[in-house]
Amino acid sequence: MAVEKKIADLEGGIGSLCTTSGQAAILLSILNICSAGDSFISATQIYGGSINLFAFTLKKLGIECIFVDQNASEEEINSAFKKNTKAVFGETLANPALTVLDIEKFARIAHAHQVPLIIDNTFATPILCKPFLYGADIIVHSTSKYMDGHVVQVGGVIVNSGNFDWTNGKFPDLTEPDESYHGISYTETYGKSAYIVKTRMQLKR
Repeated sequence: MAVEKKIADLEGGIGSLCTTSGQAAILLSILNICSAGDSFISATQIYGGSINLFAFTLKKLGIECIFVDQNASEEEINSAFKKNTKAVFGETLANPALTVLDIEKFARIAHAHQVPLIIDNTFATPILCKPFLYGADIIVHSTSKYMDGHVVQVGGVIVNSGNFDWTNGKFPDLTEPDESYHGISYTETYGKSAYIVKTRMQLKR
C-alpha cells in the first residue's frame, strides 16, 4: 500500500501497517507482543484515551500496564520492571500537555531489559522528530491529526524500525510456530520485518 510505504519512509522504518484509528494502532502494537499474564510500562504523560485503554481495557484482557512518571530517575523507572514486562510506551509530545519525552533515556532503559520502546509520534510527526534516531523500536500515529492534513479521515499507523532483536527469548509469539497461520515462525521467515508482518498476518487478519 502506497501510504504505508510513504509513512515508513518518512519515519525511517522498514515497514508499516495502517489501521482504522490511532487507538487501534496502539492496541495492536501492544497485543502483538503482550498476552494475558504479561505487563508493559507506560509514561503517565500520555493521551487520556490511551490511559483508559491501558488501565482498564487491557486490564480486562489480563495485561497489566505499569505507569511511571516520565521525569522519574532511571533507577525509579528500572524498579518498575517485572519479569513479565514486554514493552515500554511513551509519547514524543504528550496529548494535550505537550510535555516532551526523553526518548533516549526511555530507549536505554527498555533495551537494558531487552524489551522494545514504542513511541506515539502523533503530535511531533516525522517532520519534527524521528524517534528511531533516538532508539525507539516501534512508532505509532493517529493519522487523524496532522498526517491527515484536514482532520476528516480517522486512521492510525504502526511503523517498524527493524532494529529490535525479537529472538532474545522474551517473545516466543514471534519466534515459535504460529498455529493460526500455517505454523510459521515470523522471525525465521521474515527477519527484521517479523514484528510488522505478524501484526498484519495474525492480528489485522
